[in-house]
Amino acid sequence: MIDRDPGDDNSTPAPSGQDPEPPAAAPRPRWSRRARAAIDPGWRHGLLLLGAALASALAQPLALPVEPATEFGPRWLLSLLAFVGPGLLMIAVRDVGPRRAYWYGLLYAAAQFAVVFNWIAIPIVVFGRLPLVVGVAGWLGVVAILAPILALAPWLARRIETQTGLHPVLVWPVAWTAVEYLRNYFPLGGFPWGNIGASQTGNSVVLQLASLFGGYGLTFLVVTVNATWVLALVARRAGRPWPRLPIAVVASALLLTVGYGLWRLHALDVAQRSAPTLTVAIVQGNIEQGIKNKAELHAPYILDKYQKLTAAARATGAKLIVWPESAHPAFFDRSAATLAGRGFGDPSADVYTAAGVVFYFREGAAPGNQVFLHNSVVVLGPELDVVGRYHKQRLVPFGEYVPWPLGILLGRLVPGAGQFRPGTLGPPTPVHGARVAGLICYEGIFPQFSRGFVRLGANLLVNVTNDHWYGWSAAPHQHLAFYSLRAVENGRSIVRAANAGISAFIGPDGGVHQPSALFEDAVLARDVTLHEARTLYTIVGDAVAQLSALATLFAFGLGWWRAGRLKSRVPKRPQSGEVCDGSERDPASRAADERG
Repeated sequence: MIDRDPGDDNSTPAPSGQDPEPPAAAPRPRWSRRARAAIDPGWRHGLLLLGAALASALAQPLALPVEPATEFGPRWLLSLLAFVGPGLLMIAVRDVGPRRAYWYGLLYAAAQFAVVFNWIAIPIVVFGRLPLVVGVAGWLGVVAILAPILALAPWLARRIETQTGLHPVLVWPVAWTAVEYLRNYFPLGGFPWGNIGASQTGNSVVLQLASLFGGYGLTFLVVTVNATWVLALVARRAGRPWPRLPIAVVASALLLTVGYGLWRLHALDVAQRSAPTLTVAIVQGNIEQGIKNKAELHAPYILDKYQKLTAAARATGAKLIVWPESAHPAFFDRSAATLAGRGFGDPSADVYTAAGVVFYFREGAAPGNQVFLHNSVVVLGPELDVVGRYHKQRLVPFGEYVPWPLGILLGRLVPGAGQFRPGTLGPPTPVHGARVAGLICYEGIFPQFSRGFVRLGANLLVNVTNDHWYGWSAAPHQHLAFYSLRAVENGRSIVRAANAGISAFIGPDGGVHQPSALFEDAVLARDVTLHEARTLYTIVGDAVAQLSALATLFAFGLGWWRAGRLKSRVPKRPQSGEVCDGSERDPASRAADERG
């Protein structure tokens, strides 16, 4: 006799010869409960991703796109948000697989870059005079290109974690730094704007770490701190003890970073008292972009304006005067003939001028050969003779060149498109004891160019740029911040001349001095210190990023190999028609079955 559960009293026996009726299904929960159960986890992840993206974006220099576009919030305080944003992303992907981690990372990166690059539409709509929809498409296009690259960081971290069992505090900083290093070269020649390490340009003490390990060293530190506090939070919520070793190591690293930063700031303050100096003046012409686009038609106006500003700069006692990018209103061909007789040269003053020009050359000697252009800086002597020149190496995609294969098509449709050619690294130019090297436009966001010049002997870096394109936006502030990072990395002063601002002097400690206002004529002058000592970063370069890339590749390969081995050990399922008699099972399992 089979005992019945009292709860089965409602069941009725089936008539003879018929199958028993299946038990009644349990009542389904109301739709709202099922929907809530399905949606709640998504909302939680969504809020975490949104918080992570906003924290990471606000850690970068930002400004409201209204007049005047000034940065909001204390930079040093907002820079601390970088120690929160990636951690929130880590929490969101902690319990998901690599594939979902990639999609979560994609949402995080897209939201972050949408905020950081909110200014992309301005040059397209305001200065390109294209419809708003085209500007929005360009803005979203940049986000769509860059976000999938950064999303590789959580995908790699989760894949390596799950396949190798390596500790998250080891995996996340290495994977994130490797991906940011990839952004330095890919896609379209690289665009590392918005890297998490650059957020620390507002934190002068932590920023000094870049003199040892560069901007990627800052990235490694920031992500390590995030991974550690996430690990501690998860452990406590699970009722486990604090992870003492990771916390102790990271706390020690932070204390050493702060201690080193304070020591270096003090050491630079002492060193600059005895370091040689050069009086440098910056001329900010503030030439409206519509006029610059037709510079040859407005050459008399432009030259007259620069002549007056240069005379004012010469009156400050400057020995080097710096003009912005493409300030010279006509094509430049090995001489400054267009400046002769206009009051620019003054041999008795012994003043040099570093001017942004468009330098042209012809392929071969034949008159009919194609003309190519360089975006260049030329250093003119007191008699306007060219004593040095540098041609820009990293051209702006879709601005100065059109990426392959679009360049071939556009060249056939628009004659002259893609005429700019990159230059090569060259020796610095001697100017009154200084050895001057030029960085043009956004070359300062790439660490290899400034480091390359310093390794060739440069003790003064000059950046010429035209940020007029960006209007009242965060872009001029973000662009300027990169030069604080480059100055600290190499221990060199940087003189930055921008057509419409922000022009400034940047010290070897990353401090910004005498920043000009946007969209105003300006003449700035300052005694700039010339330092000779090389930093560790200048010597070893991006070793942290390169080692991280190698470690990521090795860990990824190790995980792939281990996953393949585990897969090969899984017993095959019997095919259709085969009988599994248990003979392939181990003896202990068969004995247990027999006893059962």
